[in-house]
Amino acid sequence: MKVLLLALYDVHSYGIRGLHAALKKKGFDVESLFFKSNFLDDTAYSEEQVDVLVKYIVNAEPDILGIGLRSPLFPLFKEIISKLKSYPNVKILVGGHHGTADPGSLKPYANYIHRGELGNAIGKICFNLGNGKTSFYAKPSQVEDLDSLEFDYYGKDDKYFFTDPPYDADRISLYAMKGCFFGCSFCFEQVFRRLYKEEYKVRRKSVKRVMMEVHRCQKLFPNLKDIVFSDPIFTWGDEWMKEFSREFSKTGLRFRCFSHINLANRSMLDRLVDAGMDSVTFGIQSASPRILKIYNRKHKNVDRLFKSLDGLGSTMRFDFIVNAPFEREEDTRITEDFIKSLPEPSIVRRLELRHFLGTPLTSYCLDRGYITNKDVEGNKFVYGHGVSYWKESKE
Repeated sequence: MKVLLLALYDVHSYGIRGLHAALKKKGFDVESLFFKSNFLDDTAYSEEQVDVLVKYIVNAEPDILGIGLRSPLFPLFKEIISKLKSYPNVKILVGGHHGTADPGSLKPYANYIHRGELGNAIGKICFNLGNGKTSFYAKPSQVEDLDSLEFDYYGKDDKYFFTDPPYDADRISLYAMKGCFFGCSFCFEQVFRRLYKEEYKVRRKSVKRVMMEVHRCQKLFPNLKDIVFSDPIFTWGDEWMKEFSREFSKTGLRFRCFSHINLANRSMLDRLVDAGMDSVTFGIQSASPRILKIYNRKHKNVDRLFKSLDGLGSTMRFDFIVNAPFEREEDTRITEDFIKSLPEPSIVRRLELRHFLGTPLTSYCLDRGYITNKDVEGNKFVYGHGVSYWKESKE
């Protein structure tokens, strides 16, 4: 059984590379395709580029085409599938954020729609799909032991369309956890919380497993200098962080990560700086109490933490959400005054609010008429992360 896996605007896709490794271990003939590099840097696709991709898929004659889909790319997905109608034998398997949030929208285009984590279930799903035993929707349990997952697959047999393979990369992205402790109303993680309900859990790999991945990347990518840990919150658990800091410091690499005001302290951050952390990002989003309530964010000890960060020895980045339709002039003023008080050196990143399918904030905005359905992700093609601009915090 031949399986093609397709990543759209995500050349380092954890989902596709992890599933590739799991299928390969189970004996499937599997190949991964990567169309464009990433949301932030790449331009919009052209019809000619889609034609090149579709021609390759048709000529490969797969039994199954598996696509990881995020809602901003739904229009691109529909264009690809419409061009594949001349090859009706391939079964279409769709997973990812869009399938989890809005499986009904995919029913006209897919044979199988997966909600939530695929994990170790991918082999059984593809076997059943290839043998005609399918249902439209499925939701297996979350993977309890992240150490049990296969290492992400990077192979010279991968195919890249309008992007370069990452084999000369000096920076690679890894993750150590799944889930999040917090319930921010704008975050897609709330869709997973609603899907899994009481089964929802925050899970993390062991330090040993994370370091195995780091060492593996050093062998795969000779020019590697920097690791980006994409976990929504990397800095939690004192004992885990102590062990990680001790082991990572031996690699000679640098790394970047995300933190949270409620789960960081100076001693932990100092250890991470000594281990090689060259930047840490805090998601602040707003300083206005009214806006923070809408976002369901509860910041604790903000002033105490920031006063302790002088001379940290690592670049601090602070994210704020802008262009929220419910923000008032007073809310903006409060946030701008707060930005002036940030510790130095720091960088401010202003991110446009995106309305993800199925989140509490999207429902809030729809119910109150701040947005309409056309503003919700998936109704138009969007690329880029909506970064308004970067600036030094006290310019």
